Amino acid sequence: MAALCLDGPADVLTLTENAQPAIFLIAAALWTQIRRLVQSDYRCGHSLGEITAYYVAGVLSFKEALVHSSQRRLVAAQMSAW
Repeated sequence: MAALCLDGPADVLTLTENAQPAIFLIAAALWTQIRRLVQSDYRCGHSLGEITAYYVAGVLSFKEALVHSSQRRLVAAQMSAW
């Protein structure tokens, strides 16, 4: 996934089944860099961002959040095929 995010190709990265976990991984990586700078009692997210918010809040482990985002990608890919 790291190679896909960094090197593309963009048309493969933007497929729903790849974009969902890629977005979570980028958000999680960003959080590890800024968490010491953010003072907040609340976390929220919309759609895929909810999984990231649960991870950031400590409700889900990194592995659990990655599994959820990967499962979500399968459902989203099936829905986009309709």
